[in-house]
Amino acid sequence: MRRAYQCALIALMLLIATKVCAQTESKNSSGSVAGRVTLEGRPLSGVTVMVAAGMSFQGQFAGRATTDEQGNYKVSGLAAGDYMISAFAPAFYLPSTAYGPSGKPLSLGDGETVEGLDLKLTMGGVIAGKITDSNGKPVVEERVQLVLVEENRQRMPMAAMSNPFNLMTDDRGMYRIYGLEPGRYRVSVGRDVRPGSIFPGGPPRFYPLTYYPGVGDDARAEIVELAPGGEAANIDIVLGKTVVGYSVRGRVINTDTGQPVAGVMVAYGSKRPDGNILGSGYSVNSQTDARGEFRIDGINPGTYAAFAMPMNDGDFYSDQGPFEITDGDVEGIQVPVHQGGSIAGIATVEGAGDPAVAARLSQLRLVARNIQTAPAFMSFSPKQVAPDGSFVLTGLSPGKTMISLANPNQSNGFSITRIELNGNDATGGIDVGAGQQITGVRIVMVYGAGVIRGRVKIEGGSLPETAMLRVAARIINATGMTPGQGAMVDSRGQFVIQGLADGEYDLTLMVYNTPPGPGLRQPLRQKVTVTQGVPAEAVFVLDLSGQK
Repeated sequence: MRRAYQCALIALMLLIATKVCAQTESKNSSGSVAGRVTLEGRPLSGVTVMVAAGMSFQGQFAGRATTDEQGNYKVSGLAAGDYMISAFAPAFYLPSTAYGPSGKPLSLGDGETVEGLDLKLTMGGVIAGKITDSNGKPVVEERVQLVLVEENRQRMPMAAMSNPFNLMTDDRGMYRIYGLEPGRYRVSVGRDVRPGSIFPGGPPRFYPLTYYPGVGDDARAEIVELAPGGEAANIDIVLGKTVVGYSVRGRVINTDTGQPVAGVMVAYGSKRPDGNILGSGYSVNSQTDARGEFRIDGINPGTYAAFAMPMNDGDFYSDQGPFEITDGDVEGIQVPVHQGGSIAGIATVEGAGDPAVAARLSQLRLVARNIQTAPAFMSFSPKQVAPDGSFVLTGLSPGKTMISLANPNQSNGFSITRIELNGNDATGGIDVGAGQQITGVRIVMVYGAGVIRGRVKIEGGSLPETAMLRVAARIINATGMTPGQGAMVDSRGQFVIQGLADGEYDLTLMVYNTPPGPGLRQPLRQKVTVTQGVPAEAVFVLDLSGQK
């Protein structure tokens, strides 16, 4: 099991190192960012600088570069949008942000060249120790968990680990986690064994969650203080006996045909009293075989439900397969799946005189969401719009279904204004019957080329490095389904919101990850008017006078 976990991590690291965001390549990718990477004022050569689309590194990467002998880097070929810039340097750290990753945000305009976005790294700290069982035997290949906490022991955002194997014990039970930012840490090993707790990919036997120096309650955990660049050694944890995680076996059956369904993943979640599912887990052998059979290991006692997920472009939806774990394995669970309905039609751009605008429809992805009753699991798998504007959304459960863009904030200026079914308004949703194949849907979009450029001036103090600022824009007196859009405020205090239709917009500045004070109690607002071809300008003044 642990080998499988390691293989998954290796795959993830390779993906991080090589993946380039295809979506940004399809836009006008003439922007660039450049700067210098230093360590305590000295240039760092050979460091990989990563540029991730969006606010975190959970999405796709848009580019990378390696610093030269003077620590300089440059990443070109960037489309307009929000990015996070960070350095892949395991022994060093950058301050973490409100969204978890360490790095600097950048709001890049169309074709904009940004110079001087420097990354000032600091030597990271180290937490090291040994993990043994109750007999003094080293615990090998066990994951050590760190949580950065405040004075009141509440969890704080933490810089992402650039090397996940940094967290694993070696063949002597020793661990040494480096590249840590200074702060107060809660150290633990094992997993939560409370009823209903979900642990994705759990092994059949595991250690109960144990905190340093060897307690099972986080309130009694001893906090490890880590100075800048310091080392906290001998953070040893003695574990108790392993406990058994039980298994559930069952089959996935297509209720329409009575036949087993092979090649689908089965997950499980904790079932709440209202019937909804909280969280999800799986194990490495939970994919159904040729007989539609599955097995999920390492489950705590509790009340759950299993559900099937399409591996690729599935056309079914799943009901719940409820089960309860008390003190043993469970067999004979049946997970029903049904042939899903579908919605097919065409997407058009209203008033688009430029053929190039209509041609960009194929860059868009649509999702369908049942707003009345959700089945056990709903992946909302996005479906691409074809070059001719046609689309097909499959695997739909019965009920009123809404269609929307998969990511309105990165839809190249497109937004949905109305949806029609056979010429009638269906913007509020389409009623889909069991297995019903609906055609004749027309999605009407508008394309906005308007831009709001702005900056935030901070007076009367300064925000902590971990603070994040975001500006949201929503058109006033909007009709149809026109969504709100927004952008991060980058490290220069600038922001760019693009792809806007003509009209008057209400802008809202929001501050995250900083204690509220007199200047931050209410979001700041202002109005601007967007006219195609003429960028609107906005300036926010954030007064921190009196901040504590």
